[in-house]
Amino acid sequence: MNTAIERGIIPPSSGDLLMAERVQQEVVSGKIPGLSRVIRDAKFQIAAGLSLLAAITAACAPAQAKEGQDIILNPNNPTPAASAPQEIPTSKPPATAEANPPTPTPEVKKLAECGIVDPKYCQYAEVIDWKNPDGSVIKIIGFRFPKEVKVPIYSPIKGQVTKVPLNGSTGFNGIETTIFSPDLPDSQRRYYMLEGPLAVTNMLTVDVNGGQIIGYSSSGDEKAAGNFDLIYYIIMNSTIDETTARDQFPDAFQKPSVTLSNLKYREGDTSYTDTFYSKKP
Repeated sequence: MNTAIERGIIPPSSGDLLMAERVQQEVVSGKIPGLSRVIRDAKFQIAAGLSLLAAITAACAPAQAKEGQDIILNPNNPTPAASAPQEIPTSKPPATAEANPPTPTPEVKKLAECGIVDPKYCQYAEVIDWKNPDGSVIKIIGFRFPKEVKVPIYSPIKGQVTKVPLNGSTGFNGIETTIFSPDLPDSQRRYYMLEGPLAVTNMLTVDVNGGQIIGYSSSGDEKAAGNFDLIYYIIMNSTIDETTARDQFPDAFQKPSVTLSNLKYREGDTSYTDTFYSKKP
């Protein structure tokens, strides 16, 4: 850039001209460094200063963590040290409630297998407190089936079936059907007794398998006793086997029982069915 004197803004004096000429001579003679050298030396000094500043900055700056590493500060060392890579847990987004949650399936109660009727009819079993003329009470099973329905009756065991017509003198009406196993000794033999107006094919004694149909309940107005369509009980060693009946009809024994009475006497009968009757005094 030209000086103010060179541009003619300030007129030069003789002293100024003399000073300018002296400076020029000293520059030429090397006593005063030339402008290009001054600039070159200044650039070198600036570059050296910048290099020193970068080194100091790098030494004092915090260490940069690599990807997947954490910076651990050591109180005895101002320079942080990088720890071993650690797995960063990823958080799952919170579960959102379904707009339409599934409707729970209602629990279906399995129908009981009582052995002498289809499972859907086992629920009609009721406990009867049967009162004998001598005042003793035994527990037997009675069925009151839906009206106008012929319910198939099954043999609970493999054995023989006998059928005897009833005339009401025992307190029951219809047919007395007995199922038993003739191969067992008397002390182990159970007699499965069915009393009521059963519809059977014939009155013969026949062999049967467990689960085989032996007859059908009546769909008419005739009843076994009271308003029951069928009476069922088990005899073993001339006594009522209530334990087996409970195993067959556990739900029935959870319900209130019904009381029926046999006010009739039967004389001269010493068979196992005397369990129900008292001898006439």
